[in-house]
Amino acid sequence: GFCLNRMQIFFFIVLVFLIFEYTSQQEVQQEAWKRVKAVGYKPHRNVPLWKAILRDMEQASNFTRTDSFTMHDWGADAGYFSMVAAVHFPAAKVVSFEMHSQVKSGHMPAKKLVAGATKSWDRHISTLRKARITNNRICDAQFSAATFIALQNRKLMVNVQLVLNILHWMEMSASEFDEFFAKVCQLAKITYLMLPLDPQPKAANPYKVEHWLAGRGIPEVVAAIASKHNLELDVVHVRSVSAKESYGQRPLYKITYTPKADQDYVPQYACESVWHVVGCLDELPNKHYSRCW
Repeated sequence: GFCLNRMQIFFFIVLVFLIFEYTSQQEVQQEAWKRVKAVGYKPHRNVPLWKAILRDMEQASNFTRTDSFTMHDWGADAGYFSMVAAVHFPAAKVVSFEMHSQVKSGHMPAKKLVAGATKSWDRHISTLRKARITNNRICDAQFSAATFIALQNRKLMVNVQLVLNILHWMEMSASEFDEFFAKVCQLAKITYLMLPLDPQPKAANPYKVEHWLAGRGIPEVVAAIASKHNLELDVVHVRSVSAKESYGQRPLYKITYTPKADQDYVPQYACESVWHVVGCLDELPNKHYSRCW
């Protein structure tokens, strides 16, 4: 009769487990797309962009579903990237930074949410509730270039940050950009960066980014600040964005930062310190989602 020895039984069990694990992961990813619909500014480009980021995180940076890490999503809008990241990585802590309020004298009551921001806020909160996402918090703050600098000065670093189409809204001169960008790169071990490289016709200063880069590409800027500040930085082009998805060139880059032994960063995620430095508000509806863990 047919008989399996112990080794064959062992390998059979391992094979069944691997098939089950793979199937479970596929089901988790499919469930994530169902639970978090593409929302926010230009939602049609969000899904392929997130797929590129996720693929890079899992294949190039070896993130797994069970990893516990911290992620900052700057300029989160309706929170799509934050929420889908939170679903895919349920052990992670994801913070969405967005200017949902017009901030005057440090704070403003919830009823004075600006037009447009209310819709983004409602969509974000609504999806968090419906999808039962518990590992995504929202920081409502009027952040600026000074915010990034203050965080880096306090050595408040995270594992991953999404800086997608947000830096070009910052105000600074061409002579200030490299120093600022060096601070941004030191705020996370991995930074996913997207910056419009072509002139922005609707912007107050359409050629701002062009002046900042001064004929250089992102890899050249990263190399320059790494050399000047003695930083261990690596940059990889992850994805190009097609004309259908965006206006002009907005390539996605991954910048990896490896702190040196003498760069004394805060070892644990200091949520309260981040909230204080950024100036996150807690006067908005659904305070549960706008406070630290």
